[in-house]
Amino acid sequence: MKNLTIAAALAAATTAIALPASAAELVHNGGFEDPAGFDAGWSYSVSSTLGIQISPTVGHSGLAAAMFTASYEVYSDVLYQTLDTVAGQTYNVSYWLAGQTTAPAPTHFRVTFGSQIVDNLIDSANFGYTNLGGSFVATSDSTILKFEGFNTLGLYLLDDVSVTGPTAAIPEGPGRGVPEPATWAMMLLGFGVLGATLRQRRATPGLAAR
Repeated sequence: MKNLTIAAALAAATTAIALPASAAELVHNGGFEDPAGFDAGWSYSVSSTLGIQISPTVGHSGLAAAMFTASYEVYSDVLYQTLDTVAGQTYNVSYWLAGQTTAPAPTHFRVTFGSQIVDNLIDSANFGYTNLGGSFVATSDSTILKFEGFNTLGLYLLDDVSVTGPTAAIPEGPGRGVPEPATWAMMLLGFGVLGATLRQRRATPGLAAR
């Protein structure tokens, strides 16, 4: 029984070293505020109709927002980012979108997370910044978050793009960083139980003769 207790303590300490990280932000430059523009984190269609608008009145937060002004007669503006994900894990997709158009001009804004459709707006009317998105399960270790849109007589403004979810567990060790406080607590608890068990064995008559 005491051997099982020691094994359990060691297992607890070892498991603590490889605890997965908490939910993390996966999108880089989601507010489009980086001086490098789209080149900081994003891939995009090269066209005169896709850009970053900078003004105190444009962004949902900050000064910048991505602006989609393509016409449907040409092609949609496309903006995307490849994210490191864990297959089978759930990720929360969130973004803020505003639309300005002159009805009944055709408009379309489509958002996908891998092969899954997040939102699909067709012939939308004028609307101010609205928070859209949802929760989706990743199907691979790499997922593309993509925005595609055209607005024939107007524009779409995209800002504050965010995807949060779990990241792969990284075992601690030489060159792997320092464990977080919760990890240290688990390790100390495991070693404390181990030490108490060993002291009890030394104090119990007859154990030394086994």
